[in-house]
Amino acid sequence: MQCSQEALLHSPVQLSTTDALSVAWYNDGNEIAGTTKTTQADKTTATELTLESQVEDSTYTCKVSGNKDYTFSASVEINDLSLKPDSRVFTGTVLTLTCGYISTTISVGFFSWIFNEKTCETVSCRNPANTPKTSKLTLTIDSSTAGSWRCSFTKRSGNKEIRSNEVAVTEVSLTGTQTPGSVWGIVGTQASVTCVVPSGLTQSTLDGIRWTIDGNKISQEGAGFNKNNEVIQFKIAADVSTTTDMKSVISFTHSLTAVGTLQCLATYEPERKITIPSSHINVITLKADVESIIITPTDGAEVTFTTQANSRPTTLPEMTSGNAESQPAKEVKISDSDGMLFTEVVKFSSSASAVDSKDELSRKEYTYTYTINPDLSSEIMLTGKAFLIGETFVSSTVWATIGERAKITAHFTAPVTSSVSVVWQQKNKETDSWKDISSSGYSTVLSQMDDKGVMSAIVVIDKTKDSDVTDYRAQVEIASFKETTAVVKLESVKADIPEIPPVFEKDTVSFSVTINGPSKLLSVLLVHEDSGEEVPVDFSAVISSSPFELSHQMSAVYFSSQGLYYFKVTFGSGLKYETRKVELKVKRECKPLTTPPNTELKREDIIDSNNYKITVTCINNSFVIMDESLKEVICDTSTGTYNKTRLTPCLRTIEPTSD
Repeated sequence: MQCSQEALLHSPVQLSTTDALSVAWYNDGNEIAGTTKTTQADKTTATELTLESQVEDSTYTCKVSGNKDYTFSASVEINDLSLKPDSRVFTGTVLTLTCGYISTTISVGFFSWIFNEKTCETVSCRNPANTPKTSKLTLTIDSSTAGSWRCSFTKRSGNKEIRSNEVAVTEVSLTGTQTPGSVWGIVGTQASVTCVVPSGLTQSTLDGIRWTIDGNKISQEGAGFNKNNEVIQFKIAADVSTTTDMKSVISFTHSLTAVGTLQCLATYEPERKITIPSSHINVITLKADVESIIITPTDGAEVTFTTQANSRPTTLPEMTSGNAESQPAKEVKISDSDGMLFTEVVKFSSSASAVDSKDELSRKEYTYTYTINPDLSSEIMLTGKAFLIGETFVSSTVWATIGERAKITAHFTAPVTSSVSVVWQQKNKETDSWKDISSSGYSTVLSQMDDKGVMSAIVVIDKTKDSDVTDYRAQVEIASFKETTAVVKLESVKADIPEIPPVFEKDTVSFSVTINGPSKLLSVLLVHEDSGEEVPVDFSAVISSSPFELSHQMSAVYFSSQGLYYFKVTFGSGLKYETRKVELKVKRECKPLTTPPNTELKREDIIDSNNYKITVTCINNSFVIMDESLKEVICDTSTGTYNKTRLTPCLRTIEPTSD
């Protein structure tokens, strides 16, 4: 017990119930008054001695007298050592532990020190600052001196050791925590950083915590400036303290300016510098080098996407009605940051759709997307426009008339702002190679763009020749793109019209023709060149696809009907064509001749001539031609007159008689 404290001595004795007991306490043979005696339920008699204030070691004797005498001894040892204080101090702090007597009573003996319940043998422990009443141990606090300490005093008389109370010496590191060390998020999301620093220290008082951004102090209202002097608004929560630390939480909204190094600082009295890690705050961003692209059916366009983040994001490039092909990503470390720049190049492309007519052609607009970290809280999506141009349409076959002007047209889509040039090419029929069309005999016309983004390029052949009847194509250059149209075959209209044999007046004549040309006839006329008369030809029964077989019949022709005839054809495409001319010859009959006596007249066509002849023959062998020179006459059908006006008769042959 400690000096001057109250002590209670208790001595139970179990005796026979018939004994008459007397109890007394003695110290150094002197009886002490104030003792008590009680009998308990188990027939045990107990005596107690209360010592109100002990100042030295003493031995007390309890004497019990009855039928027999009993003596009991109790020693009271004064432990008057006190050790203080319990301490929480920073590493490296010099701490003095003081061990001493509480009372003025001083025993003769020596002090020693106990660390973690073992005698301390260090230099410091062997050389404390001792006085008869105290022992002071000076320690530099680190991991080897932090722990449980006691002091002891060994009394020379009796070689008795007394020990002090235990004190705890706690080493507190000169560090704080700041978490997380890296804070990334997308624009508009909330984030916070927590700083925890030591408090409740024995020799250091925490004055408070403050925050800086890029070395610039953040006000209590949360206003701070980054290294670019851009304002960042923070919110600082009220500090939360425990017996051992203090916590401060600062929060902010991710933005393009909320970037920098966030630092928590703790102030102590007396001044102590503690190490607190900083936090990098940054924003996850996604950028593209363009907002829209132009693509053609044969050429895609590349878009470079750059992501700023602290780790490689997952990416998802997509395009409506098209393809997205990624190239391997590259990464570069950002200086003064824990972030990286991740660059990925994506090629977007789309093929041409089937177009059956110029009216179906139009500039197409698609949407492409590039998403990082899809389905995560850090998801960011960029969208852009892809304009598909360079789609072309040409008619597979264009019909022309030899000797006439011909036009071949290519339709294509183009952007509004880009320059456009077109080069027409012609296929050499002999070498099967392509060559650019020259300007001699050819001209190219480029139309204005319509509201669907469609332009037309026309090559005009001033006078179609047989050598022009071949394949054509157009190479369209739009900005940096080049598209080649499908092949156009230039065909010439051909017609087969047979010659018309000569006919006599009032006879029926038939004109026919077989035409190879574009589908669908619009009108067909049979033209008499001499008179200019145009007679419509009925073709309602003719099939609608080439070749067309047409015929027209004229009844009861007259001499005025003769001359050159041809067909004038207009096709549904507007192409006009005239066949070659055929001659209709109308023959005139000569007037009937009077048959000479005894004769027969025979009519014969003259070979390779339109004329005919009348020949006289005798009716039988009993007759002979009278005049051989008048045996035949020729009818000139162009005039309807004979070359002679008389024919010979036949005479009977009379045999001479002997008379």
